Amino acid sequence: MMCAKDFVKGISVGIGVGVAMGMLFSPKKHSGERNGAAGKALRAISDIIEEVSEALGM
Repeated sequence: MMCAKDFVKGISVGIGVGVAMGMLFSPKKHSGERNGAAGKALRAISDIIEEVSEALGM
C-alpha cells in the first residue's frame, strides 16, 4: 500500500524533474552568448591563451 509520505515524495521528484527538463530545453534569450559554467570555462581558457600568446610575442 502506498502511504502519504511516498506519494508526496513521488510528486516532489516528478515536479523537480519536470522543472529541470523545462530549464534544459527552454529557448535561450541570447543564442549567441555562452551561458553557464561551460561558457565561463571556455571564456577563461581563451583569455589565458590570449595572455600567454601576447607574453610570448606571438
